Amino acid sequence: MCLGILNFTKKYSNKALEECCKQAIALNKQKYTFIKNTISVVADDLGEAGYHHSTSVKKEPVRGGYVMPPEASSIDTLLSRSRALADQMREEVDD
Repeated sequence: MCLGILNFTKKYSNKALEECCKQAIALNKQKYTFIKNTISVVADDLGEAGYHHSTSVKKEPVRGGYVMPPEASSIDTLLSRSRALADQMREEVDD
């Protein structure tokens, strides 16, 4: 798995891999799958600095997935959205 992670530098820059690994550590998700699913988003955020120089940046449409920032799935965020929806539904019933 380590070799697989290191092989991402064939397409992505070292900077992109390092940033992706920092995020994995911060979220306690040090898994190959997390790195594999996140590195393209990190590289896109970094722009040209996110890609290996010999690889051109290809913008392909995202198919079948949406990557959310980590805070989008935090329990506090989810609970506040739930409360807001419940309040909205109560207001609609009262009207």
